[in-house]
Amino acid sequence: MAITKRYRNGKNGYVTPYLDYHYEGKRWTETLTHLKYKAGQNLTLVEKHDAKEKKQLLQRIVKEKELKLLMGDYEIIQKTTNKEDFIAYLENYIKNYPSKNDARIYTSMYNWFKRFAGKSRVFAFEIDEAYLRRFLKYLEANLNYETPLTYFKKLRKVIRLATKENLFRTDPSMGIQVKINETRSKDILTQKEIELLISAQCPNIQVKNSFIFALYTGLRFVDINLLTWKNITDNNLSFIQHKTNEPVSMPLHPTAIRCMGKKKAPSEKIFCLPSHTGCLKSICKWVKNAEIDKHITFHTARHSFGSNLVENGVDISVTARLLGHKSLKHTMRYVRTSPTLKLNAINTLPIFSTTQK
Repeated sequence: MAITKRYRNGKNGYVTPYLDYHYEGKRWTETLTHLKYKAGQNLTLVEKHDAKEKKQLLQRIVKEKELKLLMGDYEIIQKTTNKEDFIAYLENYIKNYPSKNDARIYTSMYNWFKRFAGKSRVFAFEIDEAYLRRFLKYLEANLNYETPLTYFKKLRKVIRLATKENLFRTDPSMGIQVKINETRSKDILTQKEIELLISAQCPNIQVKNSFIFALYTGLRFVDINLLTWKNITDNNLSFIQHKTNEPVSMPLHPTAIRCMGKKKAPSEKIFCLPSHTGCLKSICKWVKNAEIDKHITFHTARHSFGSNLVENGVDISVTARLLGHKSLKHTMRYVRTSPTLKLNAINTLPIFSTTQK
């Protein structure tokens, strides 16, 4: 049994380490793309520090791998290398997942995982708690607010199933706790920016109408895409949320009513939309035409709806019911604190003279 460190020289002076495994006459390799560093004599201080850190991490990884082999984890290594890698397992899971909406989220998570891995195959024995922690940090460095949490939860669900199917001896994600990344809040649209959008040209009128409808109802993309005329009665909206399976009902704002257009048969969809990706492309061009310098997605409409209700003084419990939240705690996290409400709160305090007599 042996694990040997080796290195491949790449372009621009970069070196990629990889490990050679030898066990009972069998040999396989593991490329550590995430530990690639620049080598040479004329390095900057940053490059020297990066190389030093990655070499130290490489030493720790080798010790962890050697310990796993001694403890018997080679059984999982043999099984994995003989059958399928984890990326192939993940692809197969997404392909057979029943929910189209969740499959879209899983696909996004899968793309980020492949980007992080830097290669097309990742064996199960490569994925331990340290590997998953690095992936989580990668998500948190590149994505905002709840997205890293959402993606990691999806990956954890796949890993738990893979553990039951003996790809892992124990669940490597078990000891990892994930918190919402609140360092960067999501963009929302103000009332003035909504006016700019309504006046601007959008490449797809159905996307425009559905997005404005979401700005005045707080519906998610998946729920708007499923809406039919049977969900509308006397200018009131009633539907079951796809995500939570909870019922939501509300009176419709006149702007939302105008966005729906002429009433059709009960079974017909209110909005005929392209794919989620197609909608995002139209929204991107539309936002550019409106000269709004923000990162706007379809879900921004839901955030804007909740935030603008709070901004206009609507009680948080009413906002929660309109958003379909069962818990106020989630609404408080979902809708960022309004600057106007902060100012109004401060102004409720009495004013006293500070002049000494």
